[in-house]
Order: sequence, then structure tokens, then C-alpha cells
Amino acid sequence: MFIKSTLLASLAVIATNVVSAKKKVETLIVNGTEVPPGKYEFMAGLREDFYSPSVCGGSLVDPTHVLTAAHCFGPNLEYGYEYVQVGGRYTVGSSDGYDIRVKNVIIHPNHDPFTFDFDFAIIELEKPVDASISPVKIANDYKYEKAGSVATVAGWGTLFFQGPQTGVKMEVDVPIVDSEICAANLTAALEDLYGDDYYTEFQITPAMVCAGGGHKDACQGDSGGPLFVFEENEPVLVGVVSFGLSCARINTPGVYARVTSAVDFILEHTSAEVANYGLSASASPTMFASPNASAGGS
Repeated sequence: MFIKSTLLASLAVIATNVVSAKKKVETLIVNGTEVPPGKYEFMAGLREDFYSPSVCGGSLVDPTHVLTAAHCFGPNLEYGYEYVQVGGRYTVGSSDGYDIRVKNVIIHPNHDPFTFDFDFAIIELEKPVDASISPVKIANDYKYEKAGSVATVAGWGTLFFQGPQTGVKMEVDVPIVDSEICAANLTAALEDLYGDDYYTEFQITPAMVCAGGGHKDACQGDSGGPLFVFEENEPVLVGVVSFGLSCARINTPGVYARVTSAVDFILEHTSAEVANYGLSASASPTMFASPNASAGGS
């Protein structure tokens, strides 16, 4: 990604609203609907302490591990979280869900805090989540990411760019966008937003997947949360909310960390279950061709 340092700083602020250690990273759902009680209980919220609101999202991938975005911890791991709430519906409080202390954090070894490449982190919880909460399966087949297919993104972010944070979990459906089209659209958006002085060729790496580009999107406060599709009425995790240019901007997709690019990393540190062909975590995942190799692939 050929982005000048000054533009990159602006991009980071726009994408995640990194304002201070107190405010941390923020990304929310634009033009979505409230998630009813009991739905998407695998979702998790990262909290500074027991009384703080959820600042970033995450997904429970086994009873003691949550997958989230590495950038939620800052470029130098300066941001910390004492608790993770799993299964809750509200942004703040403990009226539902399970609040569990953080034991350890593992950042993807290939994560680049400046380009957001491999934007993955795994949080180890101090104790297992209640057995009533089912972890989400992870995708390891690019068939789940076909351009044009509909995915769902959910979280506790703001309702519009620099707007108020929602008090309840929200969801919205967004189309998955071809990587080359996404890169071209983001390049045009950068030029439109910043002019010729900041023109650069935007690149979507194999560790990224794009979705959205209309009036529905993730936004500030949704970082780390899930992008998922459904197979036999069960959610399959395909992406982690990473970054974007503003929120819900026409022809400007949001960018997500591509789960299929990190299957080995996830299975090395967790007992997550992969969705492809019923493979379990004990099996070696089959890595397929490049996501751009198949016709219409993202």
C-alpha cells in the first residue's frame, strides 16, 4: 500500500478514530438495525475496565479465545483492556453477557500497524465463557468471500461518522466487493477526499477483504468486530472490521482483515472450528488459490 506517512496518519484517524488512550479505537454500524436479545452471542466487546463501555469488538472462536483487530491495541500496544464481555447486547453495563478478565494478547506476527495488513489479535480469557455461548466457526475457503455475496457486520459503533455511539448491538448487511474494484474505488475516494497532494495507488493485500460501498457500513467503534456469512443458518466468520474512509460513503467499501489469510495463526493459538467441509481445528486447513484467482472472487 503506497500511502504517504501524512496521509496514513489521517487514514488511521478516519478509520478508527484513535484520539487518545482513553478514547482508544472506535468504529459503528450505519443504517443498520438492532440485534435482538440472544442473537450473535459469540460477539465480544473489549473494555478498559469493568465499568467502561465496549471500545472494540471481537468474536469468540473457542471458549477461552476472542479474535479481534490488532489495531485495537495501538501501533505500539499502548492500549490495554482489562475485561472482555461476551454474549452481551449493550455497549456498557453487565445486565447481560459474561464479563471475563483478559489473560493474554497475541498479535499476528505479520501485522503491520501502518498499513493494517494482517490486522489480527487473539485475546486469551482468564476462564472459559459459559457453555451456553457457542463460538463462531471460522472460514478457510474463499467460497465464503465471493464478490457480490451478502455478508453481515455487527457491533456497537457510531451511527454515522463522528456521531454518537449506539447503546445496543447493531447489524447491517453489506455486499462483498472484488479486491481490485475495492482498491480502485478507495484510490478514487482518497483523491476525492484529499486532492492531488495525497494521491496514491491504494492496494488491497491478500490479508484484506472488502465489503460495503453504499449507505450501509461499519463505522467508528466497530473495529475488531465480525464480518460473517451464513451456511445452513449458522454464522461463518470471514472478516474482522479493520479500517475505512469515513463511513457509508458511496463507492467506498470498508476493509476487513481476511480470516482465510490467518487460519494457521488462529489454529495455532486456539481450538477454533473451521467451517469448510466440516474440518475441525485438529485438521490441517486446506488453503486454496488466491482470492483473486477465481472468477468474480474478492
